[in-house]
Amino acid sequence: MKFKNIVLALIMVILPMVAFSASYDLASQLDIDSVIAPGAYTTDQTSDAISGGNYRAHLFGIYVSAGSYTSSLGMNFNLTHCTTSTGSYTEVVSSDMIGVTPNASGTIYSVSEDITTASYHEFLYVGGMPYLKMTMDIIGDHSNATPTVCIIDTKGAKIIQQ
Repeated sequence: MKFKNIVLALIMVILPMVAFSASYDLASQLDIDSVIAPGAYTTDQTSDAISGGNYRAHLFGIYVSAGSYTSSLGMNFNLTHCTTSTGSYTEVVSSDMIGVTPNASGTIYSVSEDITTASYHEFLYVGGMPYLKMTMDIIGDHSNATPTVCIIDTKGAKIIQQ
C-alpha cells in the first residue's frame, strides 16, 4: 500500500510539469522582434510591415534616451494597422489599444518635454489586424542632439502553435 501511494504521488507531481513544459511555457507563447533598431535618427522612421496574424496581442516597447525636448523639438510615435502587408494602413483607435488613447493620427506616445533619464514605455495592441506599422515622426531639427530610440514588439498569445 505504501509503495502504491508513493507511485501515485510521483505521477501527480511529474505529469503536470511535463504537460506544462510541453506547450504552456512562456518561450513558446512569445516572440520578440526589433521594430526600429537602436539608433540616433535625424529623420522620420517607419518600420517594415509587422506580421502578427498568429498572435492575439502585441506589446510595443519604446525606449527614448534622455534629452531636452519641447513641442517644437520632439517626437511622435504612431501605430497603424492593415489587413494586408502592402495595403492602406489606417490609424489605430482606442478600442485597438489597452493603456493608451491614440489621437486621430494614431499617436500612442509623444515626447514633448525634457527627459532627465532614459524613458521606456509599453503599449498593448489588441486590435486584431494581421499587419502593423510603427512610425517615429521627428518634430523639429534633431541634427545636433538626436536622441537614441529603439522600438521592440513582443508578440504574445499565439493562436496556432508552431
